[in-house]
Amino acid sequence: MFWKDENSPTNQKKEEISCDKFVFDLSLADISTYSARTNEEERLVLGQKAASLVLVMSLTLAVADQDYWSETQSHPSIQQHLKALTAHLSGLPSDDPAWLYHAAVLLARISFAGIGQMQILAASPRKLFEQLLTKL
Repeated sequence: MFWKDENSPTNQKKEEISCDKFVFDLSLADISTYSARTNEEERLVLGQKAASLVLVMSLTLAVADQDYWSETQSHPSIQQHLKALTAHLSGLPSDDPAWLYHAAVLLARISFAGIGQMQILAASPRKLFEQLLTKL
């Protein structure tokens, strides 16, 4: 799309983050319309969509060697991708169960990678996810 519209970001990292934003916007669009049509609570729909986005975005953690989790000349780090998603989910309450799901996904990968022991005290599920994100 960038090539077609002739508005590519100035570097590949910005392009990657722009692509993330496009996916977030597309995935989270029209939640209120969907909720009204299905009689599902908007907060629950947002949480479900957020959980699926984290699962998809964290697949890189599962398939890439830990050496590739960091920023490169052409790509942001996995942590930066997930931080962008976190920022995009500002409407998701801090106590939403989706944040616990997100934290569990990160914790499983951190544990599998043998990153080490840690002590985390978090005031909310979102804060738990954000603290685990700093461990990547």
